[in-house]
Amino acid sequence: MVNRIVFLLLSISLAAPLFSIDLHTERSIQIPSARMAAMGGYHAALADDVSVLFSNPAGFRIPEPELSVSELTLNLSGPIFDMANLFLEGGDLLNNPKTYEIFNSLYSGMELLGPVAVAFVGDGVGFGIHNHTSTIIKSPSSTDFETTVMEEFVLTGGYSFRVPSFEGTIHTLDLGLSMKGFLRGEGGFTYSLLLINDFMDSLGPGLLMDEPYANITGIGFDLGLLYSYGDAVSFGLVGQDVFSPTLRSSYASLQDYLDGNDTIDKENGVLPFQLHAGLRYAPPLGPLSPYFSSLDLYFDYRDMLDFLFFPELATNPVLHLSLGAEFQMLEILSLRTGLYQGLLAAGLGVDLNFATLNMAMYGTEQSLEPGMQTVYNVIVGLEFRY
Repeated sequence: MVNRIVFLLLSISLAAPLFSIDLHTERSIQIPSARMAAMGGYHAALADDVSVLFSNPAGFRIPEPELSVSELTLNLSGPIFDMANLFLEGGDLLNNPKTYEIFNSLYSGMELLGPVAVAFVGDGVGFGIHNHTSTIIKSPSSTDFETTVMEEFVLTGGYSFRVPSFEGTIHTLDLGLSMKGFLRGEGGFTYSLLLINDFMDSLGPGLLMDEPYANITGIGFDLGLLYSYGDAVSFGLVGQDVFSPTLRSSYASLQDYLDGNDTIDKENGVLPFQLHAGLRYAPPLGPLSPYFSSLDLYFDYRDMLDFLFFPELATNPVLHLSLGAEFQMLEILSLRTGLYQGLLAAGLGVDLNFATLNMAMYGTEQSLEPGMQTVYNVIVGLEFRY
């Protein structure tokens, strides 16, 4: 019975993307989380709060019912403070050597999740609506810098059910399906460093109005499987974006879009399919029990089939490994650490009674090989959940 269920899940996950290999690939939905960042990213076998909406739809039955009413999570990437200091110093940026030091192979960004972050998970049901804003600045060449600004609304909802064959035993097996839709606005511009003084003079609300703009809409679904052996061991398998088609509507400028003018191009695309597998282990605390109320360890291999379906996006196998650990002390303080893309992560969480404060520092790899373009990040989140 179990073998047939696993085979069916894998067959659906592997077959569906075959219909979309030739389509344009859009940026995957990436919801920032300070807790997950501290533990090496989302884990396929993690299912203890509303974050399971974006980790494994089979986990909707496991956590106690939880409602998220709002959230503010800020993620800063790269030398964003150095850039701010550079601009605050003023003067002739073109003749400032710091300008070229910072913008050489630059990748920097700022993300904000919320304040819209309404979600519920429990009793086999999960749904949520989130807004996500991001700005990315990078250097495509030694003399140019490119900025992309994005605003995104994500709707998700799904259901998980428990296979009855294991009722009355220490084993449980849950299957889940999650549907999602999103609307994304994307704009940006490219400037030459030789014109950076003119760029600073032109900063203002109208900077993006005459630049190309696109609306991306999409709908799709995820599949998940979660096996648990008591409270000690769990195994998760997730097919993310099994089939998530998109439509990109491009406009000559943001002003044209606001004026209701016609699109200049429409392009069908797809969010890249990803298959994740993960293991959770909660070891006996033994002599640590006076200090910690729980300990969870996570071992994942993410996006394991990228080389097969989207070879142009495929990364070195080392970048797929994800490890995480969370120590909970007295149900108030959580200490976390992890490893993802060969880079360390660490953070903590504090229960403030009215909200939970999470923070982390972690690294991400922007190239396809380890250590080629490493970016360091700081993320802080204030979550209002009940």
